[in-house]
Amino acid sequence: MSDSVSIRLGITQVVPCQYLEGEFERLVIMDPEEEHDDFRYRHLLSHGFRRCGDSLYAPHCPECNACQPIRLPVTSFVASRSQRRTEKLGKQHLTTVVSREIDRQEVFPLYCRYVETRHAEGSMNPVSYEQYENFLFSRWHSPLFVQFYDQEELVAVAVTDTLEDSLSAVYTFYDPDYSKLSLGTYAILRQLELAKSQQKPFLYLGFQIDDCPAMSYKIRYKPYQILQNGQWHQHE
Repeated sequence: MSDSVSIRLGITQVVPCQYLEGEFERLVIMDPEEEHDDFRYRHLLSHGFRRCGDSLYAPHCPECNACQPIRLPVTSFVASRSQRRTEKLGKQHLTTVVSREIDRQEVFPLYCRYVETRHAEGSMNPVSYEQYENFLFSRWHSPLFVQFYDQEELVAVAVTDTLEDSLSAVYTFYDPDYSKLSLGTYAILRQLELAKSQQKPFLYLGFQIDDCPAMSYKIRYKPYQILQNGQWHQHE
């Protein structure tokens, strides 16, 4: 199969940015009438796009380029001392289950608690079941669910898309009472481990935004690659 692909794209209206105060955002999106499949997804992911529900999108803002697509080269990754401590602590206390299926209604309260606690001022709050469904799940792509249990209690879920040459970390949510385990960090480390076991070269983490505290943590995983001017550049 050729790597060339023709894809129709559209552009959204300009609206206030949800990440940076005083900035405005605009998205370029794959035409919803186009056929969505993993081949197109893989192509767009490598060009800085993300999946949200059924949609594939990338920032196309009028005066700002703060959102930098970021991915981790799996075999080159070296955990920091802090990350190694987090991984050790997580493995001591939690059991990890990876599956293609999840009880969406059973998991919804955990998602609500996370958003209401960690993103109370964000655009995702107040939470609705429709928003939850439309954000995480897709009719054309079936994600993996990396689930973390404290004995019988589900305490965290990482929604992860798997493609031919990569994994893409879509979203992680967890019980705020377990913050001491650094579950966001632990979820990324386990997704890196999963990608390595599946011989996937890359784990995509979405967008690095240096001036947004909620989105500036991704460069802590090294080495990492940033997409700039159509090329991926590695940073140690």
